[in-house]
Amino acid sequence: MKRSKILHLLFMLAMLVGSVVLTKIRSNNILTSELVVNFKGKGARFLDVEIVNKLLIQSNDSLFFQQKDMVALNKVEQQFLDHPVVKSAELFTVPEGKLHIEIEERLPIVRIQADNSFYLDEVGKVIPLSDRFTAKVPLFYGELKEENMQALVQLISKLSSDAFLAAEVIDFQWQNSAFVLGLRSYPFEVVWGEDNAFEHKVEKLKRFCAFTLENKDKKFNRINLTYDKQVVARHN
Repeated sequence: MKRSKILHLLFMLAMLVGSVVLTKIRSNNILTSELVVNFKGKGARFLDVEIVNKLLIQSNDSLFFQQKDMVALNKVEQQFLDHPVVKSAELFTVPEGKLHIEIEERLPIVRIQADNSFYLDEVGKVIPLSDRFTAKVPLFYGELKEENMQALVQLISKLSSDAFLAAEVIDFQWQNSAFVLGLRSYPFEVVWGEDNAFEHKVEKLKRFCAFTLENKDKKFNRINLTYDKQVVARHN
């Protein structure tokens, strides 16, 4: 091949590489001119666009606001994921310079009412209380030991799958190594025990509730579902 053709090919290759590098540099230097925040799932409850903006400003240690830098975006994305109310977060930019943030908040399923109150989500993650939002969820009264957190979460998950119990159970306690439930429409406490024999206990509870509706002259303040094939009831 003639020397002139070789030089021409090398020149074209250099131009191509230079064009790719220049495009990359220009892309990385595009300023983010607009912030677009999208709240997924149940929407914004603990957070809002203003709070997200403040979190971004606090995270602005790598000029990610000024440059479309993927390393910086990934770093800030992880900082959002570390936030206690954030379940998922994704940051990305578009050629027009817009920065998009998609956030899904954690969903509280129970509020622990103790000296240091907080929520738990469906996987047992702690969510701090907020002045912006109060979740309408069952309450757990008293200090909840860490070893019982997952058992409580699993029990609530099962209870919420039953329409009657999801509407009726309003609070929980832990007494004598047993979960004790409070009901919305019935004046007695329910000693549920540990998270076992779920369907059997549900059936016994529903039958006893139906019994009290048919026998309103009989007053009870506590029933125990932990015994096999029977309900032990305590009168007022």
